[in-house]
Amino acid sequence: MKKKEFSFKKSKRIIKNSGLFDKVFYLRTYADARKADELPLEHFIKYGLKENRKPNKYFDPFWYQEFYKDIKESEVTPFIHYILYGLKENRKPNKYFDPIWYKEYYEDVKNDDGSAFQHYFLYGRK
Repeated sequence: MKKKEFSFKKSKRIIKNSGLFDKVFYLRTYADARKADELPLEHFIKYGLKENRKPNKYFDPFWYQEFYKDIKESEVTPFIHYILYGLKENRKPNKYFDPIWYKEYYEDVKNDDGSAFQHYFLYGRK
């Protein structure tokens, strides 16, 4: 099944607003992105999404679509799906991070309506 592609502008807004794209990681990981004459996020949207490249150290698009079989049938790429649906559904971004455990273990996140993974990515990993 061919994945539905959002417009460049919409994809950029979705990813940017999530705060889950790590441009330093992306540039360190993908040599062609370092050599490209465009911003890392723009490169990721043009190439990385379609190629299931990792947008950060912690989200594994290959694992995500293998673990969650419905993602293969989904109309959106794994990372976009995760941002739009997976975060709210407490889906794991990789085989090691458990958002339900994280919310239960850390008091400041326990009663927060936000995503455990977003909290970890933005604050907890530091």
